[in-house]
Amino acid sequence: MLAENEKLADDEFLAMTTVHGFGYMPAFGDRLTNNDIAEIGTYIRNSWGNDYGALTTDQVREVR
Repeated sequence: MLAENEKLADDEFLAMTTVHGFGYMPAFGDRLTNNDIAEIGTYIRNSWGNDYGALTTDQVREVR
């Protein structure tokens, strides 16, 4: 669930999950740019009642 999910507050967790995958979540690091992932992450972090701020391209780059 993405609504009010406290794990989304963890920049590294969200970036690593999107880049490398986790459990049933596939990896997207080979198909999306750092900017793409940062924009998607920022959207998720601020939708469905979430208010966790931006995910930056630098944060995504650090987990690659």
